[in-house]
Amino acid sequence: QQTTSNDGLLRKGDTGAAIKLLQHRLNLVGSQLRVDGIWGVATDQAVRNYQYKAGLTVDGVVGPKTQAALVRDAILARAAELGKYLVKHKWHYQDKNCRAKSTFEATKKLEHPGATCSHYVSWILQDVGLLALGKRISHDKGKVTGTGNLLSCQVIQAGGKTWDKLADLRPGDVCVWDSNLAIYAGGGKWYDAGGPFSANTKDGRYTNVWPVAPYYDWTKPIYYLVRAKV
Repeated sequence: QQTTSNDGLLRKGDTGAAIKLLQHRLNLVGSQLRVDGIWGVATDQAVRNYQYKAGLTVDGVVGPKTQAALVRDAILARAAELGKYLVKHKWHYQDKNCRAKSTFEATKKLEHPGATCSHYVSWILQDVGLLALGKRISHDKGKVTGTGNLLSCQVIQAGGKTWDKLADLRPGDVCVWDSNLAIYAGGGKWYDAGGPFSANTKDGRYTNVWPVAPYYDWTKPIYYLVRAKV
């Protein structure tokens, strides 16, 4: 059973899929909630704690500002977590031996796991609830593919400008170049599993995925942004 208000806000007493997603995203940024779709005392406190830490009005109501901040922070937290995992476990950029599958969990089970920019970004979006499970978005010579599988996202034309010429580039945005995808971390850096670039890999193995500013991303035009819609 689902009970939420008609005003687009989430608050104590609400239940259903929207609350499950909220609880999951709160867990990605450090909470330890049971994801049961019921906004009770623990979820209410977690929301208020998050609002306080994020510098938001602490009112226990999840409106557009809290949603936008939470989605951004969940994307960045998951990007950091996956990036560290790839480096720690010496994953290889996908080749004929090291393969990537449609989900992170499935890829972890392979004897020789790999990744690409598309897989890495897609796994993060899946985990945050912005892309259907097992589906991918990717680049295609300046176009973005797989957008029909996005959930509550907008695809924004960036006009082929470099990152520093985009007036509204935001942390958490997925940037699409002609042959790379990465998640903007702010300050001219990205969570980037593309390549193999020298900034990311050595002999094909990942050495740095968290905020990096490789030559490619710094100087090449961005054609699209994928952004959560709240």
